[in-house]
Amino acid sequence: MRFIYTDGNNKDFIELCHLLDDFLNELVGGERNRAQYIPYNKLDDIHDVIVIVASALNILMAYFYYTVN
Repeated sequence: MRFIYTDGNNKDFIELCHLLDDFLNELVGGERNRAQYIPYNKLDDIHDVIVIVASALNILMAYFYYTVN
């Protein structure tokens, strides 16, 4: 098992995000049904990401999003 500390530009992280989006779209009956949440799923401002890889398969991701008021 390998832990990769990276940011929102990591290709594996982006791929996992797209797979999650596809799953959620299927779960709720399409992208239109979750359109109100899509603006919150931007990857541009994500600076801290951990991708866990096991046997060349990305199995988990975590990211930390901070806002400054």
